[in-house]
Order: sequence, then structure tokens, then C-alpha cells
Amino acid sequence: MNIAIIDDNKPESDLLIRFIDEYSETYSFEIKTSSFLSGEDFLSSLSTSIYSMAFMDIFMKGMDGIQTAEHLWEKDPQCLVVFLTVSQDHIWEAARLHCFDYIDKKTLTRARIFHV
Repeated sequence: MNIAIIDDNKPESDLLIRFIDEYSETYSFEIKTSSFLSGEDFLSSLSTSIYSMAFMDIFMKGMDGIQTAEHLWEKDPQCLVVFLTVSQDHIWEAARLHCFDYIDKKTLTRARIFHV
């Protein structure tokens, strides 16, 4: 499984990568993670990589997560998107995009990521 993490907050990205790595080790499931600090960087990677899932921050400098997801689905409608945010304000926009999940960063725990 190839997973992208798109978040302009590196410590939060690193925490998510740690949880995903723990999941991979616990369940002997091969997962490759790639981390991007912007939606633009992530979208440019789509010419050489295909992702099964993308964990995407909504609030980022430049292109936000909602815009990034719209562009992603134009290129790869099969990729599952999990939005990460500190606010519930955009949950209806995310739902309109048929996201796989919407996680408040305040509830970002190992157990929550294992569940997803």
C-alpha cells in the first residue's frame, strides 16, 4: 500500500508516519509512506506515483486540502482521502467530495489511525 501524507506541519506529519509505521509492523502489512508539505508538491508527484490513500490537512499555505483533493480525484478517483483538520468547519465540503474519513487533529491517536 502506498500512502501520501500532505500536511505543512512537519511534526504532525511525522506523528502520523510513526502511527502508520507501527500499524505496518504490528500487522506485517507493507506500507510505503511519502510526505509532502504542500498540495502542489503532492500533485506534482502524481506523474510518477499512485497512492491508495492520502491523509490530507485542510488548512495549508497555497492550495488547501479541499482544492488538492479535487485535483487528485481528477487524476485518480480511486484514491481514498482522509482529511485532517483542527476545525469541523469544512466537514460538509469534505462530505461533498466523498472523503473516506474526516479526523479532527485533536483526536489524532494511534488507535484512531489503526481504525482508519
